[in-house]
Amino acid sequence: MNEDGRTHCVLEKTASYAVSLSYDNYGETSPQGEAHGGAMPEETLALALLIAPPGTDTSSDPITVKAERNSYSALDPEIVLRVSGTAGIQIESVTIRINRGVRKLIPPEWIVKTSIKIPVAVVEELGFKPGENTLDITFNKSMQATCSVEYASGSTVTGFDQVFKL
Repeated sequence: MNEDGRTHCVLEKTASYAVSLSYDNYGETSPQGEAHGGAMPEETLALALLIAPPGTDTSSDPITVKAERNSYSALDPEIVLRVSGTAGIQIESVTIRINRGVRKLIPPEWIVKTSIKIPVAVVEELGFKPGENTLDITFNKSMQATCSVEYASGSTVTGFDQVFKL
């Protein structure tokens, strides 16, 4: 604490910091009158603020989502996503967005324990395309995870085509 009682100095090997303990501006270069100096205690000490609607879970444990298989096709009835990191969290809502398209609320019956089963017809409506697809999943309106899912189409050239020169 400095002699004036309004500033606390932190000295470290690589740098030194001064933290204002009052609403005063620093030094002789302070502007006169009303001004926003940007060094009020709550602005200096609050490293991050998380603002969320009431009732949303703001836990910081990461949720991960991974496709159950490496690749899916139009012949598969559903895409199965495995979810981990949700222990102790009551999942009330899940939305999905494919390839930065429109978000869709997942019906509760598609969520089974630690997996989400989405019919292929639905993911195709949401923009699933042959090749690699990015799925953005949001849990309880605040926790997010992303995964990639490959989708093989009947029109995709495969090694089989090369063997028989189709």
